[in-house]
Amino acid sequence: MNKGFHYLFIGFLLILVDLRFIIDVLPDALGYFFISKGITKTAQSHKHYGKLYFATCILIIVAIPFDLYINITSNLLNYLMFTFRVIWVVYLYYLLSILYSHLVKEDYLYLAASLKSLSNKVPIILLISLFISLFLMNIPQNWARILGIFIAVVEATTSVWMIVEFYRLSKTNEREQVISK
Repeated sequence: MNKGFHYLFIGFLLILVDLRFIIDVLPDALGYFFISKGITKTAQSHKHYGKLYFATCILIIVAIPFDLYINITSNLLNYLMFTFRVIWVVYLYYLLSILYSHLVKEDYLYLAASLKSLSNKVPIILLISLFISLFLMNIPQNWARILGIFIAVVEATTSVWMIVEFYRLSKTNEREQVISK
């Protein structure tokens, strides 16, 4: 199970850290591939595993154009990226919920407790930041800048929290898991 969380950690690291030199150096599609491997290792016996795995495969395909775009700014691209962010938040909610319910079912209560706060708080934080970002173009520019910086800091903090949490889960040893049973 730790190997699965290790793959999830690598996947989220590749997705949430955006490093660009002409193209994305840490491609999101590769991150989704690692997430699919992590899902397979941790929750393969869950009843919704097939749907989640299929959604991850779709995200791999959809993420490729976003990894390759070269600083194109157009309204269509902005709408597509916003739509992709909404899909990402919904996907993230289902991923964390399925992992949590699977860990509870398998009696890995220690790991499930760590994942519960992520599955409850992260999607809500990201949805609120998406909702606020919708209104940035309709408010005065100085307020839009302040809110934009606030949203960026909140999303970066949330991303670091997720990465650290999955890293911690990947380093949990089998003894701690057995004690929790």
